[in-house]
Amino acid sequence: MNLIELRNLYRKTLNDFSIKESDYYLKILLKEYFNLDFTFINLNPDYILKRSQLNKLLEGLDKLKTNYPIDYLTLEMKDHKKLEFDCAVFPFFFNIFILLKIAMMIISGYI
Repeated sequence: MNLIELRNLYRKTLNDFSIKESDYYLKILLKEYFNLDFTFINLNPDYILKRSQLNKLLEGLDKLKTNYPIDYLTLEMKDHKKLEFDCAVFPFFFNIFILLKIAMMIISGYI
């Protein structure tokens, strides 16, 4: 599947959104997932996506259909979704969402 076909699929599937919004979501995912910028997309509309790229973009489309926030979608796919804090004795791994929840609890006065 090339970029034009994928764009048409996004437009058809995300019919609750405007064409500009569906195109924008696709551009964000292409940039965040594969570092394909706007210029590349415009200059190479017949670019054939690899199977792994297509699978990630279709997975994103499925989530967007359910009104899943695009910000959460891009956070999930980044290599830096987990923050690593090295201690002298223990390495701790925090999921970014858990870290944000802890921060909100501190701000709210629960901790």
